[in-house]
Amino acid sequence: MFDVKTQFEDTSKPILSAAEKEIDRALQRTSYAISQDAKSTIKRAPPASGGGRRRGRRARRQNSRPGEAPLTRGMPRKNIRAAIRYDVDKASDTAVIGTGYSIIGDVGGSLEHGEDRPSTSSLEHLAPRPFIGPALDRKESLLGSSFSGRIGDGGMGSSYSGIGSGG
Repeated sequence: MFDVKTQFEDTSKPILSAAEKEIDRALQRTSYAISQDAKSTIKRAPPASGGGRRRGRRARRQNSRPGEAPLTRGMPRKNIRAAIRYDVDKASDTAVIGTGYSIIGDVGGSLEHGEDRPSTSSLEHLAPRPFIGPALDRKESLLGSSFSGRIGDGGMGSSYSGIGSGG
């Protein structure tokens, strides 16, 4: 009669730990790239045509067209570009990219999605001027490439890819 004893060693913890670190890094890199892309689309509003002052006030600056990224006219620390922020939640492996309410209030959401807002005499519709959504669309390929080849580079023979591409 033969007596066979086997012993298994769980080596998954270091692999899972490495995977979690790479997911966090990839989310940080991708979120940063999307926020920088969104910031780059927002330009300073040019002065209104005709120039000069009107009744002792400065001339109004031009607005962006509906469907285009908004233009900014605020102070360096109080404009849309400066308000774009991102945060990564490591516990749920999610990232949030948007504008800081404490900097510009709810203006970011109003510009991104459009809204009806009260005017002096009636309800005025503000057409959407998206800037975060298009940046996400342009950087969508980073979602998969941030993970590609990261896990298993040390000869483990596996890699993560295709994240965000439905596969």
